[in-house]
Amino acid sequence: MVESSQQFTGEDENWRGELVIPQEGGVYPSKLGGGCHIIDVDYFVKVVAQVQSCCKADLEVFSSIIIGTCRTAAGIRKVPFSPITSLEFARAKIIMSVEAFEVIPDKLEYWPGETVRGKVVLKVKSGFQTQGIFLNLKGGATANIVEQIVRRSTRKSIGGRSHSTSRVYTNRFDNSESFLSMNSFVAGDGRTLLNLRDGETSYPFSFQLPSRLVSSYYRCNGEIPLGWNFIQGTGQVSYYLELGMIVAGKAEHVSQKVIGVHTNLDLNIVPDATQPGEAEVTKIFCNSCACCCCQSGPLVLKVRTDKRGYLPGESIAFDFEANNKSNKTIKQVSAQLVEAVTLNGQGRTERVSIPVGGLLVSDHQFVGEVDNWRGELIVPKEGEVYPTKLGGGCSIIEVDYFLEIKVQVQGCCNGDSEVLSSIIIGTCRGAARVPSTKSKSLFEF
Repeated sequence: MVESSQQFTGEDENWRGELVIPQEGGVYPSKLGGGCHIIDVDYFVKVVAQVQSCCKADLEVFSSIIIGTCRTAAGIRKVPFSPITSLEFARAKIIMSVEAFEVIPDKLEYWPGETVRGKVVLKVKSGFQTQGIFLNLKGGATANIVEQIVRRSTRKSIGGRSHSTSRVYTNRFDNSESFLSMNSFVAGDGRTLLNLRDGETSYPFSFQLPSRLVSSYYRCNGEIPLGWNFIQGTGQVSYYLELGMIVAGKAEHVSQKVIGVHTNLDLNIVPDATQPGEAEVTKIFCNSCACCCCQSGPLVLKVRTDKRGYLPGESIAFDFEANNKSNKTIKQVSAQLVEAVTLNGQGRTERVSIPVGGLLVSDHQFVGEVDNWRGELIVPKEGEVYPTKLGGGCSIIEVDYFLEIKVQVQGCCNGDSEVLSSIIIGTCRGAARVPSTKSKSLFEF
């Protein structure tokens, strides 16, 4: 900007001045040289005259200017070459060059003490440089508890009308635990540059698993619903092979391959597995829905099993006895195996029972004061059930099993009664530990 030092006192005054056009890069050619129909660039010389008056604004006059180009000028501003630009270029080159990059284990199911073997396959269209190809074997547990609370408030306006508002508060209680972390390079060392050639290359690998590991475990939930109070949780123990490259000092092209890990829970060395199972519960009912002082006689429920330890696929034979000294009629009795999961989040613990396997409903009519029902349940296959306590060693997820006998009685206020007998689930070979695509909810309200 150029300011005049001349005093304009006469009726007809002149001022001759001079402006210097910025160098190319500070300005651009008029119309950008032509050919662009969405951006028009024009230039003007603007002269502003300030007049002493409270009612008059400044006066402006514009004169059109055309800016041309010359070859000696720098028309594009140079951006200094930086490591970020180098990294982005290397990443783009890898994405365009890599046709296949995957880890292929020899199988998907492993037991503690076994060796995880396989190969890493890399197929490249055009060679590039990397600082190494890494492959890690990792495993651990995660427990996530989400609590959502909806709080509503009502206030009255000056006109007396009520207005209600709702606010949603979400609390998370997450926890994690690591069981396994093995790191290796199948090519390179992570520091020295490595030239990868065109074509397909295979890199063998092997990892020796420890002799004791927590069983893989998957119970996943769906999306978090909004609008009401709820608690929802996820617990899982997972093992996976992590594959990637080191480019410009950073991990790129990272992918994971989930593998299943069993655990050895031999029922022959579990003392309680061979002991009979037995449980008993007593329920007292109210004779009237309007009065809680009129109590009935007791309803005593008992369940027995010949042992507590079972393998997937085995049958659980049980004896159920109902000693009914109340004046209530038993409508229905059912049996089912339930999985009791305890999630220990940071600052919050939740437990939920998940039905597993089929529901067995008795067709027996319970008419006498003392009546019995003998039934049989099949333990689901491994992969649908997991070893009790996941084989031991996990502090944030506890898994237990119970035989649940549920009794429905007549009456509007009586509700269901249930008796639970503890069951120990062991392991056997030939099971699935890789998660299915179908998600399962831990907390359902």
